[in-house]
Amino acid sequence: MREKARLKNWGGDTMRNEQALDQRNIGYDLIRVAAMLLVLINHTMAEFSTGVSAESVFSSVCMALSRGGVPLFVMLSGALLVRSQGVDPLRTAVKRAADVLRPLVFWSLVYYVAFNVLIYKDASWRSFLSLVQEPGSGSHLWYLYMLIPLCLLLPVFQILASKDHMKTVGYVLVLWLVFSGCFHYIELLTGWHLYENLHFVSGYAGYFLAGWYITNSHWQISKGKLAVCASAALIGLVIALIALPFDSALKREVVSYTGLPMIVLSVSLFCLLKQWGDTCRIGPKARGVIALTSKVSFCVYLCQLVMRAAAHRVVLYTGWEGIPGTLLLFVLTVALSLGFSLCVYSIPNNAVTVSIKKYLGIK
Repeated sequence: MREKARLKNWGGDTMRNEQALDQRNIGYDLIRVAAMLLVLINHTMAEFSTGVSAESVFSSVCMALSRGGVPLFVMLSGALLVRSQGVDPLRTAVKRAADVLRPLVFWSLVYYVAFNVLIYKDASWRSFLSLVQEPGSGSHLWYLYMLIPLCLLLPVFQILASKDHMKTVGYVLVLWLVFSGCFHYIELLTGWHLYENLHFVSGYAGYFLAGWYITNSHWQISKGKLAVCASAALIGLVIALIALPFDSALKREVVSYTGLPMIVLSVSLFCLLKQWGDTCRIGPKARGVIALTSKVSFCVYLCQLVMRAAAHRVVLYTGWEGIPGTLLLFVLTVALSLGFSLCVYSIPNNAVTVSIKKYLGIK
């Protein structure tokens, strides 16, 4: 009891009692933290991708597992944002899209100045206009470009967000699984250009809707179903692991976020992490750490590229190469990104700092 009362968040947002801590859904926090770490693994383990060596095998294992990171973020967004009651869908859609647009603009400018201007010495109008022509100066900002339309489509998703429409949502998800997950391979094998005409039942919208469906279907997940989820995740991981060392069109489809193996891996991971958070007893200190890391995870995602650049300079200075150098790069990137985000979060809240935090990616 006393330990929970002493747990504090940074920046004056204090968990003053155990009720405030217990009200957080630890399952959601676990999913968000896991997704953040998987994305960072994906962005720091890409040095070795082809060939047969200890380094390439190590990198392939990390990369295969990390492919579930972005889909976990999308499914969690769907689980949290799609609501059937008590909200104005149009107002919510605009607000959520603005919440994503603000950090997109800020961090695009940061990466433009840091890389285009300071490193590449390209301060032309053409390079500046590329900010709106390409998915962000930082390559990872493509996720925000994808998330904004999903937020604007919230009124459409919320029409389906009803217990009376569970079967309809399940039907839509089956269509998504078939068309998004399988038609890539039919096109590769036959040359028929089918997928380009099926965007309305493919892509990341399926993940968004799947997050809501899984969290609202109230499945009674038995040990048998958990074993099925774990087996499915392992199968998806093995398929990606086999495909990664090769450089081919088939490999790109196999490890695509919307390909069938990655859908199976990501949805299974989501179910396993949600069930773990809902059923496992986690101590108050661990819950506090997980909750705090979850709160700053979006800022960690946004600032990671510049932090990785700084971490890379340290790795070069140490002279470490291969697996040790890659591990050091990952650890330093996590430490720097998380440290920066926590420092921003710790700034006391007022009218000005709250606005600044929103641009940095912290609510």
